[in-house]
This record gives sequence, structure tokens and C-alpha cells, in this order.
Amino acid sequence: MKLDTVKDHECDGHFVGADGKCYHPDTYWRDVPPVLPNNGKPAYRSVVMVNGIMTDVALQASDMQRMANTGCKVVGVHNATKGMMRDLAQCVGDKLNLRMANNGATSTVAKVVRDILNEVEPPLLVGHSQGALVLSNALGSVDASLKNLDVMTLGGASWSFPSGPKYKHFVNVFDGVPMGAGVGALSCFSSGTVSRFSEVKKPTNLPSLEEDVSNYLARVVDRSVHGPQDIYIPELEKKQGT
Repeated sequence: MKLDTVKDHECDGHFVGADGKCYHPDTYWRDVPPVLPNNGKPAYRSVVMVNGIMTDVALQASDMQRMANTGCKVVGVHNATKGMMRDLAQCVGDKLNLRMANNGATSTVAKVVRDILNEVEPPLLVGHSQGALVLSNALGSVDASLKNLDVMTLGGASWSFPSGPKYKHFVNVFDGVPMGAGVGALSCFSSGTVSRFSEVKKPTNLPSLEEDVSNYLARVVDRSVHGPQDIYIPELEKKQGT
């Protein structure tokens, strides 16, 4: 599948719902039709999920469906892609929490956090790769108690998180993102629990190398050690005993 790095920025910070449809960031997140399981499993909890780099809306929707099939109602916050180099540059800005990062997803997640602080059953906040940086910065921007929230990172690229929420971090020890830039390397200092595992898969169904080298390389990494569909969500299912 060819990645859209040209128009995808138009949906930066937008919500993504069922059928990959985007909704303006001012939309109340519960008004976004969620992605539901399509494998017959009942949906037991709401999830707000933020994607990582090199992920357009179509790929995010596919990742959300895989997450929904664990038994969740999933609404996405889109962290748009402009290609490998620009995405990595934004990660540096996110890492340093600089305004120049201009990450629309961070603003949207912060809005969601403010909306759910006093809910009896707030959604689980999930961030994959750069999505963990988005969650960390968004949570840190909210001047209120966060103790009511549950946060999960999958191969997260952030090594620090604001105190308050209950954190669960999934780290593939062969994944350079969490091991080099996330809690994998600094688990003794991290908030919450770190679930380590070891997984390397042979990458399959890769896009055309001739169309886009960076997309090809990103998918090789995703499908071998880093991707939500291929690596992290299957591990989450193992932990759930499904």
C-alpha cells in the first residue's frame, strides 16, 4: 500500500473513526463512531489511540481495527505523516517538548484528557511509537490530577511520563525505538510497569521498494520488530490470555 505523505497533514490532530473517516479536532471524542471488533468479540472498553511516524489515515485505521479486535471500541487521534525525515524531525521536537514540533495530535489528546478527567470509566489512552511522546506531552500540559487515567504504550518513544496515571509499557527488546528512546532503556526510572518480551518476525507483504524507499524501510521495521499489528497487539493478546 502506497503511503500518503502529501495530503495526510490535512488530517493532523483529527479524530479517526469507523471506516477511516476523519473528524475535526473540536469534535467531542465520544461523538466519533468508534472502530468496533469485526471478529465477533464483544467490545468491553473504550480506547483512544495515537499512531507513530510514517502512518497515514488508512494505515492508522487498519491498526485501529486490529486493536478493536482485542475487544475494544477504538477512536484514533491522527499524528500525521509528511515522510520519514520530517516525521523524525518532529519526534525530536516532541522529545524536547518544543513548540516548533507543532504536533496537532498533542493538542487534541490534551483536549480529550481534560474531557475525561472526571469520568467514571475514562477510555484507555494508547500510544504507539511517537504516539507515546504525544501522550506524554499532552498529559504534561494538563494542570490537574491525572490519577483516574490508564495509559498504555506500545514500543513507545518516550522515556518520561507525568505522574498520576497508571502506566503499562510494552517493550520488544529487539525494537530500537523503546530500547533506545523509550522506557526499555530506562525502565528503572519509568512510571508504571514495563512488560518486556522478545519478538522478531520475517517481514511480509511489503510495499514496493521502487515506489518509496522510506515507506519500504518503515514497513520492514514494523513487520519485523516494531509494528502494532504485527508485534505489539499480538503480544497484548497473549498477556490478556486471548
